[in-house]
Amino acid sequence: MRNDLNFTWNTPRVAPAPFNLPLAVICGLLMGLTHIPFGASFLVVIPLAGLLFASAREATPRLAARAAFFGWLAFWAIHLLWLPQSFAPSFGIAVWLLMPFVWVIEAGFNAALTWVAFRVTGKPLPFLGMMVGALVLLEWARGLGPLAFPWGNFGYALIGTPLAQVASLGGVYLGSLIVLICASSIAAVFFYEWRWLPVAGIVIVSSLIYGLTRPALATPTRQAWLMQGNIDPFKIFVGETRSLEIFTGLLKSAPKDAVVVLPEAALDITVVANLEPPLPAALRFPSVPKLLAGVSDYRQGARLNAVAAVTNSRLLGTTDKTFLVPFGEYFLLRREASAIYDFVFRILNLPNLSSADSGRSQRILELGGERFGAFVCYDSIFPSLPRSLVSRGAQVLVEPTNDGWFGGGAGNYQHFAMDRMRAIETGRYLLRVANTGITASIDPNGRVLEQLPLNVEKALLARYAPLSAITPYVLLGDWALWLAGAICVAAILLARSREVW
Repeated sequence: MRNDLNFTWNTPRVAPAPFNLPLAVICGLLMGLTHIPFGASFLVVIPLAGLLFASAREATPRLAARAAFFGWLAFWAIHLLWLPQSFAPSFGIAVWLLMPFVWVIEAGFNAALTWVAFRVTGKPLPFLGMMVGALVLLEWARGLGPLAFPWGNFGYALIGTPLAQVASLGGVYLGSLIVLICASSIAAVFFYEWRWLPVAGIVIVSSLIYGLTRPALATPTRQAWLMQGNIDPFKIFVGETRSLEIFTGLLKSAPKDAVVVLPEAALDITVVANLEPPLPAALRFPSVPKLLAGVSDYRQGARLNAVAAVTNSRLLGTTDKTFLVPFGEYFLLRREASAIYDFVFRILNLPNLSSADSGRSQRILELGGERFGAFVCYDSIFPSLPRSLVSRGAQVLVEPTNDGWFGGGAGNYQHFAMDRMRAIETGRYLLRVANTGITASIDPNGRVLEQLPLNVEKALLARYAPLSAITPYVLLGDWALWLAGAICVAAILLARSREVW
């Protein structure tokens, strides 16, 4: 093992590594500029390796955490720049003051994880190994609890490459493991450790072979009519729309045998408890045998979005949105912190909003002999929900969403990439209908079959096929998380051994 340039195993430095902080920030910026939705997002592995190297070569856990914090802050500021950009036109300049707190919080999690990994390993190579598993576990942890925000997972960087097909084996977290194994192997080279590169090479080659040899898909023989209303999302939010008129117009050209799908919150339903016939007038589309409509269901003063299955003006059932948008549909400590919320709502020109409960029912919707697994907007970034729907018999996945809040920027395309990953994980065609876009049909390999441009009022005739085969991921779930945990344990044991290996 080389013993110069401060790259030693057992002799700690007492001062920060020179130029380390600028290196971490530059690598973080490059990570943001290469991750989804950019075309060559798989290149994120290179600046990610640089940021891991910058943290690993520091002298103490505190210095490593400092480098990580500023590097990851640069990443999150670029990757989530769409947050203030998207919401400021509707809610004012105050959004630019509030949204950056998200970047700081996310970077803080990464810095805390770096401190822990450095503290329990204390050596560069075990630290790099532990960060492989620990970062994947952090991705998973960000999807837990009422404030879940599982954005930015590195497995999504593989979308558009054959490597993304490994998601059918182990989900997006297996993809993240591949990215992080490669990044750590590259970082290890700067510590004159070359033995990790063959491991990374084997992982890449085997994943490529799997992705390039997937069996042919069933020919899509069914049709769906996906109606993109292109309605101002703020007007939908405050109930000032002419959505029924718009969708009735788009419906006129729909093929009679197609399943018609409306986006999230396209129509309103006012109910006391569960929806029962007779159907509200707003949903009485004439002679539509198969309709899946994104609806707003008002319950106890709060709005919960859902999907309603309708045939010839008869309501068959509904399924609720499961995961609520933090501080958009769910407000933590709403009663206890009412004064703060009321102040924020005033400066954002919002009505006095109540916190909704999580969805009460998640059902498979049956129409015309087909079983549809429907989930709404924010639901799609949680792999567990589409997987659960398919394991319960869903033959087709349907996602009504309202990405109009994203303003047509990077947020739209990041969310779209996540939906493509859900199709690969479950081995299902996914019909995605968005209020302002991206409306598309996605095949089980994540390829886009048809797609509407953003911000147009139009309907898309999309192709799909009902399928029944089960992918290993649907059967086994997130086993990649157990592998990530095992890698962390192995790294700790390596750090305690006397030898490098």
